[in-house]
Amino acid sequence: MLFARACVFVLSACAGVTLAAPAPEPEALSELKARDMQGRGTVYQQLGAFGSCGQKHGDGDMIVAISNSFMKSRHNSPYCRKSIRARNKSNGKTVVVRVADTCMGCGPNDLDFSVGAWNRLTGNAPWGTFPVSWNWA
Repeated sequence: MLFARACVFVLSACAGVTLAAPAPEPEALSELKARDMQGRGTVYQQLGAFGSCGQKHGDGDMIVAISNSFMKSRHNSPYCRKSIRARNKSNGKTVVVRVADTCMGCGPNDLDFSVGAWNRLTGNAPWGTFPVSWNWA
């Protein structure tokens, strides 16, 4: 009797292992890569300086500086000129911007927007911060 109970226990344990959730399908993996990142949006002026991606931009250009945790190198980062779709979580406004610079003071998922991008996202609000969600476009 004890042997029979032990066998039932072992078989139940094995069935639980074999009936575990299946591996994610490729679509699910791509969804994970595309999920929104959450951070803080700020604004910075160009002041005629070169960004870390090697180009000068005006304040009206639709660009963004991203955290050093992505850029890793202040020059020739593979993220330079990549597009980001950003959404102001406070008002729902969205914009697509290109990576042009490194934000050394940003947290890992924070974005530092040009004045033009800031104005579109905030409706010309005074400079400060707002909650942002974003993904690679």
